[in-house]
Amino acid sequence: MNVIPTASGFIFPLATVPYVSRVLGPANNGVVSWAFTFVGYFTLVSQLGFNMYGTRECAKVRDDREKLSTVVQELLLILLCSTSIVYLAYIGSYRAYHAPVSSFP
Repeated sequence: MNVIPTASGFIFPLATVPYVSRVLGPANNGVVSWAFTFVGYFTLVSQLGFNMYGTRECAKVRDDREKLSTVVQELLLILLCSTSIVYLAYIGSYRAYHAPVSSFP
């Protein structure tokens, strides 16, 4: 079952990157790459260690169904909070970067 996502993760970019690069051109391709990098940093911060922590905590209570449910709910709440905070920081930094420049008459 793991072959399909792995193969599509390899084949899809192999087929689309030449077309997208040709359509966007070098300047716009650089803008898109910068945007992906910018969003990637914020995604990295919101997910910081979450997968390892979640796996460890779920493994501790894997035999007790009620505790596992509680841990999963707490993990989802933590993820929601961290994602919300990072999303607000992303919006703030986007607005700061794209702040309208006032011109004096």
